[in-house]
Amino acid sequence: MDILDTHQPFQPFFVARQAIYDRAGKVFAYKLLFRDSAEAEQAVFDDPDRATAQIIADGYALARHGVRPELPMLVTMSPNLLRQEVALALPPERTIVQVMDARTPDRTVLQACTSLKKAGFSVALALPSYAALIELADIISLDLRGREDGDIIKMVQRLSSFPAQRMAEKVEDQRTFQMARSAGFHLFQGYYFARPKIMPGRKLQPAEAAKMQLIHEVSKEDFEFSALSRIIGADPSLSLRLLHFINSAYMTRAKKVESIPQALALLGQRPLRQWLMAVLLADMNGTSDSQELYYMSVQRARFFELLAESTPHPPLAKDTLMLVGLFSKLDALLCISMEEILNDAPLDDAIRATLLGTHPASQWITLSEAVENGRWTDMQPTLTEFGLSPVKAAVAYNKASVWAAELLQGTQLH
Repeated sequence: MDILDTHQPFQPFFVARQAIYDRAGKVFAYKLLFRDSAEAEQAVFDDPDRATAQIIADGYALARHGVRPELPMLVTMSPNLLRQEVALALPPERTIVQVMDARTPDRTVLQACTSLKKAGFSVALALPSYAALIELADIISLDLRGREDGDIIKMVQRLSSFPAQRMAEKVEDQRTFQMARSAGFHLFQGYYFARPKIMPGRKLQPAEAAKMQLIHEVSKEDFEFSALSRIIGADPSLSLRLLHFINSAYMTRAKKVESIPQALALLGQRPLRQWLMAVLLADMNGTSDSQELYYMSVQRARFFELLAESTPHPPLAKDTLMLVGLFSKLDALLCISMEEILNDAPLDDAIRATLLGTHPASQWITLSEAVENGRWTDMQPTLTEFGLSPVKAAVAYNKASVWAAELLQGTQLH
């Protein structure tokens, strides 16, 4: 099946990761680069803000695969995104924010960079830029392409009075590297060391109703976590992407985040707002033609929650069972096997085993399929095992159906 088929309910996305090395030849950080295809050598995009938002919303989590936790990621941001504080969605101790196109003095950009420094971010500056930002920079980078050696050496001498580390970009051969090293650069990035590694991913498109609800909610000055938890928890796309993000950005945690309320609480209000803004910007103009599958996913999530409340011994915690129901149709939504989806999904082992059919809670998925198809006799053994009656199951299923329909239509729930 062609991954680029625009009628599919998922969208492919790509991020490139290129290593930055120190003088000892060790990896210092990785620079993240937007790519529009698996074969692209250069970034091609109409909207740089949307490209950066894609990196924050989905690319950051993808790029951290196989990377040592302590190594930071360098993300280039436009003045516009800096003013919107989108960088605050990322973990400051593992993120370097590089300022894009800051040649024209702008007080708001200076204020944004000052705020990032106070929040614990490192700030990188690509020359030429104005002096006010150089004072703030932790890293000052210079593109070496097309520059004479003498001019590069003079530039390094002028920068020597600043405490920032100097980074040579576009180092394409050994001669250039030796010259840059002798000139006094501390960090190096370019084809001489490694070409960008393009990493492909695919994302589900959030339901349109969820997008509208999110835009309304995050626009509030002091939004409620409970409202966002309800909206995100009712959309398999947003839920899975949030779990990918939280478990990569905060990967020092010993245990994976297992529920949406837990993820929201860990992120906090400002980082959550910035991540959601990035998601909405990255998905702008996106479409989805799989409303029925979304409906079934949301219905199952609520169905499992109601069943868990009706039995004294549910096989998993209520929030966990909700995620099981929400993710139980991901293979149909993505048109790939559940095994492939779960290869890198940041899910607890019990959830993973349930979705693969190897956990006792898998019976609940079988139960939901029986209810959906009206096979009431098939569900009796599972109902008996968990102390549930057919009447309770029928009532829970009907309530879940109404809840899912209202939610996906954007109706306010109480």
